[in-house]
This record gives sequence, structure tokens and C-alpha cells, in this order.
Amino acid sequence: EWHRDGWIAPHNSFLHVIYRTGIIGLFLIGVFWVCFFGSAALFIQRQDVVGILLCSVIVYWICFANFFLVWELPYYAIPFWTIFGIILNYRNSLSADIKEAASRVR
Repeated sequence: EWHRDGWIAPHNSFLHVIYRTGIIGLFLIGVFWVCFFGSAALFIQRQDVVGILLCSVIVYWICFANFFLVWELPYYAIPFWTIFGIILNYRNSLSADIKEAASRVR
């Protein structure tokens, strides 16, 4: 009966990316996790509420990605990657503020 349905997409975005892109996809998922956990750790360390709330939105989307193809469909992928980009930009601006404050102290 499987041949009647044609291509059946997997129900997990992570496995789908790894299946379609191989070792490069596995590497990119690893880079995603490193960036995300680095950002979350910085926000928790600084007790930055905005950053923690942004990370909680991404955690929701990551849980959602375990059961649906989030990164393949534009109405899921665009908000996900937009929010992730906002998190990275916010982390970079926060890091720049930290470095600037440290240089003023010296």
C-alpha cells in the first residue's frame, strides 16, 4: 500500500534534514544547537528576560519540529528562522554591550 501514497515525508524535521543532506545536515544541526545553547546560557547568566522569552519561543518550535516538518514548509520555517535570527542578533548586541562596559572599566 505504500506505493499508492507516493513520497511520504517523515514526521521529524531533524531526521528529514539529516536524510536529505547527510553529514552536512548533521553538521548544520550541530551548529544550530551550539548557537542556541550558547545564546540561552548567556541569557540565563545575565538574567535577561527578553532573551529567555525568545529562547522559550524557539524551544516551542523545536518541540514542534520533533513531530512535524517545520523547516520545510514556509509558513513554519519563516517564523522559526526569523526568531532564531533575532536571538542571534540580540545575543551579539548583548555581547557587544558587555565588551564595551568591560573596556570602560579598564
